[in-house]
Amino acid sequence: MHSRVTLSKRKRPKAFYAATSGQFRRVTAVALAVAAALTHPVRASDHQDTPQAEIYQRLDISDVYAFPGSSEDRIALVMTTHALLTSAETPAARFDATALYEFKIDNTGDHVADLVIQFSFENLQGGGQRVALRGPGAPVKTGRQSALIKESPDIVANINTVATIGAGATQVALFAGPRDDPAYLDLDQSFRIQPDRRPSRGPLAAIGPAPEANAFRAKCTNGVFNAGQAQFDQTRGCAADYLRTFNTMAIVIELPESAVTGGATNIRMWATTSLPGERPGTFDQFDRAANPWISNFFLEKREHEHFNNSTPNEDVARFRPAIARFVAASAGRDLAYANSVASTVTPDVLLVRTDKVGGGPFGPNVGWLTYVFDPANGYGGRKLQGDDVIDKMLSIVFGNAFGNNNNVSPGLVRDNVDADEKADSATFPYIATPN
Repeated sequence: MHSRVTLSKRKRPKAFYAATSGQFRRVTAVALAVAAALTHPVRASDHQDTPQAEIYQRLDISDVYAFPGSSEDRIALVMTTHALLTSAETPAARFDATALYEFKIDNTGDHVADLVIQFSFENLQGGGQRVALRGPGAPVKTGRQSALIKESPDIVANINTVATIGAGATQVALFAGPRDDPAYLDLDQSFRIQPDRRPSRGPLAAIGPAPEANAFRAKCTNGVFNAGQAQFDQTRGCAADYLRTFNTMAIVIELPESAVTGGATNIRMWATTSLPGERPGTFDQFDRAANPWISNFFLEKREHEHFNNSTPNEDVARFRPAIARFVAASAGRDLAYANSVASTVTPDVLLVRTDKVGGGPFGPNVGWLTYVFDPANGYGGRKLQGDDVIDKMLSIVFGNAFGNNNNVSPGLVRDNVDADEKADSATFPYIATPN
């Protein structure tokens, strides 16, 4: 039976196997290294959804994206981790060299991984890091545990560089390193509205415990409130992107669609991070993510660790009822509508319809839930730019995006932050350079 990773387990000095460029290397985790991690200043984020994730920020998945690559027959997958890096911290930021980072892909519709793409990291003398890519390939283990699918990597490269293998239509491109955080939202105001979701450490932990606002802040132009904003909070200044100027550690891969579809037209994907398990060569899941803001928004804080340590094929039974109850109770929507919302976001996988024309990385048919809003043409996935996922979610839960005009909450249908402060690129590795 899987043993869930706990904070107490992670504190213990232990020996584990870390993946290197072509071999397993025996590593010993010393107590001093753990103590250093525990004393690192911890800040709160929309992404850091459990106390463990707040401490082990290198393992905390911020966001997941999937969109067409350099041509319509290619796909780009993005995982961002280690949120809220300042520009001063970014040069020294690293991935966790003990962990396994993975994209998991279901191309049969059972919400169990049929393929995995794995990334491991090795610390180098002088402070650098090297990334090793394995896959796509069939998983050795499914569920909450993982194991390397092969000993020798397909690509080994220094972080913060673009590496490729193959050429033309078969080429695989890889980037791992610091980038601007492409997510955007009025995070501090969202915690004033939902203080039970606030982090347990850092400046945002001072919010609450009782709700301090019942609407998002108003949108401004040049510091002046826009007209027609009466439904929004105008007592705490203008709506602002809390994540502006912060960086993240990103993993970006572009490869042929055929390498992940298995002949299917719909794929469902998610990302995980895992730590070494009790048995050498195994890894236990620490975090997972796919759709944006699912556990942070829909689930009580006490459920976040359970969610992170579960798998998509468990979501309907374990979390869909709680999500429906949240929508009914907090938004005042009828139970039938609440169940419809819960069914849309569970199982927590990012659906990509590769038989649809996306129109490029920022194409009009690409974006979160486009297959719901435009069933005939929606590619799905999630794009880096022009995909305001927070407003989409708010408009579904509190507005009439699904055609329900009963009990709409006008001050909660959008957060009035419309874009990231930096433009992303239409070429690999797509995410804007660090601040």
